[in-house]
Amino acid sequence: MLKIKRKVNDVNFIFQKKTKGEMVLHGIMIGVLALWCFTFLFPLVWLLVQSFHDRNAYWITLTLEGKFTLPDVWHLENYIDAFTILNYNHTNFFGMLFNSLWFIAIAETWCLFWPIMVGYIFAKYNWRGKALFHSVIIFTLTVPIMGTTGAMFKLVDALNLYDTGPIFVIVTGVGGFGSGFLVYLGIFKGISWSYAESVFIDGGGNTTAFFAVMLPQAMPAISAMMVSSLITHWNEYYQFLMYLPSWPTVATGLYSISIQNTIQKPLYYAGLIISIIPVFILYGLMAEKMMKNLSIGGLKG
Repeated sequence: MLKIKRKVNDVNFIFQKKTKGEMVLHGIMIGVLALWCFTFLFPLVWLLVQSFHDRNAYWITLTLEGKFTLPDVWHLENYIDAFTILNYNHTNFFGMLFNSLWFIAIAETWCLFWPIMVGYIFAKYNWRGKALFHSVIIFTLTVPIMGTTGAMFKLVDALNLYDTGPIFVIVTGVGGFGSGFLVYLGIFKGISWSYAESVFIDGGGNTTAFFAVMLPQAMPAISAMMVSSLITHWNEYYQFLMYLPSWPTVATGLYSISIQNTIQKPLYYAGLIISIIPVFILYGLMAEKMMKNLSIGGLKG
């Protein structure tokens, strides 16, 4: 009932009588937002329409009829053929999907564990050299990625990790000093240390305090971050392009296919639409969790 009343109040607020100045301001805001939404939606609609064009006659149709035309015949087979014809480094679309899935599985578990642990340690414990380490981490995050690519490539080659697939991701995932560290540092700083102290009073140790009390307290915020990072990992292509060429993900494969002059564009557009669908589904299911403000509490006076 409370939710219904809140929604009714929101609707009543929208239809309340407004002054001319407020109406003009609201009209301008709605117009700007509509234009902003259009800039996002039009490329997707254009991509969807072009994906149904005849693959062989696409360039002729594009040249003669303009850049945005509806196909005379909607070729649904483009989406079926995309799974078998789209190919990069002897890996078809199914193989790219598989590579994306195992990468996400490792990145969302093993690679996520380390920045959470490091953020917790920096947030809740004082130790010699902590400020220096923190400063070094901040400095490394300010260095452009292209400034460290050469050194990283030499390190990967020296450790024989080049093109080793999951082994590369597991080894390079240890550390936890990326930008995610700062997020989890802030999350754990927002949780009172009194929770851990209650564990110590009951005879528990630091490990029990973290896994049984502190981590569950942080899980609402961490789960929201996991959804965001999952989308980021789905779109990851750089490290596979640089270090794992034989293990192309969907993002890496489609990027590499896009620069091939021989690719039939409607087929490529169909592959792009397929790659977008999981992101739309995930965001649709988890949008409320990602957008709402998360508050952590539970202490009693």
